[in-house]
Amino acid sequence: MRKVCALLLIMALSLLLGGCAATDYRRAGELCAAGELEAALAAYEALGDYKDSAVQAVHIRYDLGTAAMAAEDWETAAGYFRDLHYNDSEALLEKCETAPVAAAVEDFLDALEPLVAERLKGTTAQQSELKLILETERAALAPFRELEAAQPYLAALDLQLDTLDVTVDHSYQLQWQQGRLQRREALLRLRQDYGFMADDAAFEAGIAAGIDELRAYVAALEAIDRDIIAQLDALSGFAVLDKSRAELTLRNNTAYPFSAEFILQMFRADDTQFIKETTIPMTALDPGESYTLMAAIGSTIKVESVNVDWWITEIDTGL
Repeated sequence: MRKVCALLLIMALSLLLGGCAATDYRRAGELCAAGELEAALAAYEALGDYKDSAVQAVHIRYDLGTAAMAAEDWETAAGYFRDLHYNDSEALLEKCETAPVAAAVEDFLDALEPLVAERLKGTTAQQSELKLILETERAALAPFRELEAAQPYLAALDLQLDTLDVTVDHSYQLQWQQGRLQRREALLRLRQDYGFMADDAAFEAGIAAGIDELRAYVAALEAIDRDIIAQLDALSGFAVLDKSRAELTLRNNTAYPFSAEFILQMFRADDTQFIKETTIPMTALDPGESYTLMAAIGSTIKVESVNVDWWITEIDTGL
């Protein structure tokens, strides 16, 4: 008798629960028909495996995801598509995850284009004006500092700004040209990857044209600087350094003929008091050619050290 009662109780509970599930299922359908998809989704997911509740939940999640995509709410859409494995949900999830970056790149390019267009006008600026121009450009692009597509251009911009504070002539010249090259190469990558200013004639003439020549020029400038620095580091000092003159012989160990102006700065023994500066032009120095830097001191004060700086005025890169 007790077993019969227990069985009847279980059957009654099953009927009761089945009735509740049927009611909830019907209510979920009503919510879906009324367009209350989030509430319908919650109701179907709560029903678990009852009838086709799981299938209905998948369909609604897909619809909610596509609706969020249409509103460009990428994060919400990705939440609906993640682990859905229905229809093209994997492809849509990938789009949701990449779309914010694509939108940020588009915003970056929109901000960059007028800055580049202004530069391409070709106006000459003094160093103080140039610093303001570069700082203004960097400030305008600051929101994109963490964007991978923007980083090569911003790094080149940073290099050029830092160069404006360099006081050593040969370092200034080299770093500035390296920054120019890096900026132009970054812009060309943006054109290649995203079509940046693809049909702009001024961009073609001012950025794309002559890029090979600039690469060759920077490579030659780097080689000449390395060669001179290596020789100066290897020498203990000037071969002749007395009250009458300072004299030093170097050699062009590079593959590039070049001309330069060498600047000799002479100092007292305490290395703090500048005495004299002499500029020595050297023209058409062929590969393998030796050249002598010599300057008259003409001072009764003993010169203890001479600093050598230079500015490359011409390079034959072969292009």
